Amino acid sequence: MKRPLVLITLSGIVGILLGMEHYDFGVALMMIIVYKHRKSINQIQFKHVLPLLGICLFSFLQVIFYDQSYEASTKNFIEGTTIEFEGRIKEVRMGEKYHTYRLKPIKVNGKTLHKGARLVTETLLEGGAWIVTQGEVLETKGKRNEGGFDAMSYDKSKGIVGTVFADEIHINKIQNENHRFSIDQIKQSHEKRLHLLLPLSEATLLSTLILGSKNMEDDVIDNFKKAGLIHILSISGLHVSIIGYGLFKALNIGFKRQATCAVIAIILLIYYCIYTGMQVSTVRATIMIGLYLVQFMVHRRYDKTTAVCFAAFGLLLLNPYQLTHIGFQLSFGAVLSIFYVDPLLKTIWPSSERRLIAALRLLIAVQIGIWPILVYYFYSLPVYGFLGNLLVIPIVGVLILFSILGLFVSYISMGFGTFVIGVSYWLLNYIEQITLLIGKLPFSTLFIKAPHTHFIIAYYSIIALWIMGVSYKKIGICLVSLMSMIVFLNILDMETMTMHFLDVGQGDSVVITYQNRTFMIDGGGDIKKKDGNVGLGIVLPFLRHQGIDRIDTVFITHSDFDHIYGIIEIASHIPISEVILPIVYKEMDDPLINQLFFVLDSQDTRIHYFKTGDRLTYKNMTISCLWPEKAFISDNNRNSLILHLEIKDFDVLLMGDAGALEERAIMKDSPFINRDVEVVKVGHHGSSTSSSEIFLEQLSPTLSVISVGKKNPYRHPNDEVVENLKRWSDYVLMTKDQGAIRIKYRNGRATVQSMIKE
Repeated sequence: MKRPLVLITLSGIVGILLGMEHYDFGVALMMIIVYKHRKSINQIQFKHVLPLLGICLFSFLQVIFYDQSYEASTKNFIEGTTIEFEGRIKEVRMGEKYHTYRLKPIKVNGKTLHKGARLVTETLLEGGAWIVTQGEVLETKGKRNEGGFDAMSYDKSKGIVGTVFADEIHINKIQNENHRFSIDQIKQSHEKRLHLLLPLSEATLLSTLILGSKNMEDDVIDNFKKAGLIHILSISGLHVSIIGYGLFKALNIGFKRQATCAVIAIILLIYYCIYTGMQVSTVRATIMIGLYLVQFMVHRRYDKTTAVCFAAFGLLLLNPYQLTHIGFQLSFGAVLSIFYVDPLLKTIWPSSERRLIAALRLLIAVQIGIWPILVYYFYSLPVYGFLGNLLVIPIVGVLILFSILGLFVSYISMGFGTFVIGVSYWLLNYIEQITLLIGKLPFSTLFIKAPHTHFIIAYYSIIALWIMGVSYKKIGICLVSLMSMIVFLNILDMETMTMHFLDVGQGDSVVITYQNRTFMIDGGGDIKKKDGNVGLGIVLPFLRHQGIDRIDTVFITHSDFDHIYGIIEIASHIPISEVILPIVYKEMDDPLINQLFFVLDSQDTRIHYFKTGDRLTYKNMTISCLWPEKAFISDNNRNSLILHLEIKDFDVLLMGDAGALEERAIMKDSPFINRDVEVVKVGHHGSSTSSSEIFLEQLSPTLSVISVGKKNPYRHPNDEVVENLKRWSDYVLMTKDQGAIRIKYRNGRATVQSMIKE
């Protein structure tokens, strides 16, 4: 069997995918494997098939056992409890107020765990320190909204079993003394040395580039994203290749035996991999460069495909959930594109030995391989990414070599080290200027709707067929079929009214899309947070995920923080054509309303004020205002808009924060109340002041939705209200339990889906 490790690795990945219940990806990969070996399938002996099935089963069971081990460890981190917690700091992430530290190994209530954990605190700590503290266990959230960050999956892929918030931190001096000359302490020393050699911004950037630090400011990272250079801010294959090959060549000058040079280079590479935190891309590159150097020791030819599979198999053997980590997917996606897509492009577009054309072709090959992954996770692509990479990548090797040389020389002679690292200073300055310039260019970021997983499967299947040598005619047919499917699905989507009740914690936010128009009702807001609130953390990522680049109409039911602040936050990122407010705010001065107007001032946004009887109509959909009939200065909740959405025979009642008094008013004056109501967004988060039984009895909705946060200080929803809702509704869903709730209506049929499946 030729290249058995390839089939072994692919069989293992199939088992992992099936174990994680990603059946569509697992079946697709199996079909590709069978298609690749279709001609020799009759010749494959049973003795070959059985081991491959065994590896698939082993990987499947590995996922199950890993889940059990992980779950057992997480039981030591029960949300809301206070625990005795200690461990060694392995990674530092600085924030404006709170800093985040990854610890491993850890002790919880005296019990040692060989897993990682996260510490959040205001205290500034150094890497490598052994800390002892008592803190509160925080919730680790899964994906609760489309476009939201799946912290639970991320932690699983990193082996992190819990997060603790603590105020008082103590340093265990005995443990620190025993750890005095550890890699973490040496790394800390190097970071301090770089800050002595360079100005703050350049030292921070260089620490990220060569030491694997995580202290970059958000605006700098954003500029690197726009320039398509975010990949150089993590220790990747590019860094390791430059260092590994550079070391080997440098050692070869002093040592005649290549085997000796290879052994020394491999040892130093392994040290550098551990030193920089053993990120997925670093480990992958270290294994592959290490295998490349091994050929000089054993005098056997280096096989790049076997090297890739060996690296992937080794990483997944340690933790199968690394397969779901974006670093794993981008790292292997990029290197496979270089190995297999670039040679195919070369047959179409020969370089004629021109380095610029060859470099451009290589960049295109990498983008072909990874753009669906980038769009799936970030919902955007850097428009000028090719330009940024062409201007910067050629100098990265020189930058790394001079930086490492200058850093170590500075321990011998500070003056000479400063002189050597001066080259790095000018190169860093050049890179910063390039990222700033590209970041200021118009349309520097192209926002794209996140692709469906079935599109990703189809896309990579076509790439696999291309690599396997399938004729261009057949590939063209596949591409036309894929594009036709996308167009067909988009036409169906245009005829569908989709309503998302976002999980914004204790607050309200509803997003409605219909016929290429987007309507929003409130944007949530958490009054306990001052920076990075619900708008930027939940609502904006959701809109980006959906490919929404403009909001046509925003209804703000009233000016309570948990309804309006998310709109204030997103207004500076996404243009809003129209804002509709309750009539009271036409005269009443409100600080949050004024703050919103200030943000909207440069957008020429139309402002309208609704009262009972006003309506907005778009094609078959009408949104009518049932309340307020006038302004109520004394009670802000009484000013809350009550909206009735009607599309053909489908009715949705959106109650805002209205209470029982408003319910009685609309029961008396609104003729639609006597009709069947399919969906009610329950008033005031299920408070005892709303959702009276007589009101629910008259509505008898099919579905009642409560937008409410877990363990909120108001104890919403009220138990009696929930019981009444269950009595008079067919279904009751809460965002605190189900996450975001999506309703789709098309041609008289509605479907309901929640982010969290029970």
